[in-house]
Amino acid sequence: MYLARAVAMLEGQEPEVASDASSAPEYRCYMIKGSGRFASRRELCAADDVAAVKLCGDLLEESEHPTAEVWQRTRLVHRLMRAGR
Repeated sequence: MYLARAVAMLEGQEPEVASDASSAPEYRCYMIKGSGRFASRRELCAADDVAAVKLCGDLLEESEHPTAEVWQRTRLVHRLMRAGR
């Protein structure tokens, strides 16, 4: 599964969703069409990079898009690809 690689890459830390959204780092999850163009964006509040990747992965599983990217401001955190693609 694509999330297993992301979590392993980030040293196997358990994802944790922040309980206080005002103090949590802000992330964006971008869904990317098969053509490589951005399809949509979702704002995420997560405790850390691992949690943001997990949340974006969950959104990717629910979408029809093949790829998603997690960004924190101008920093690309991780690119997720749907399994089997």
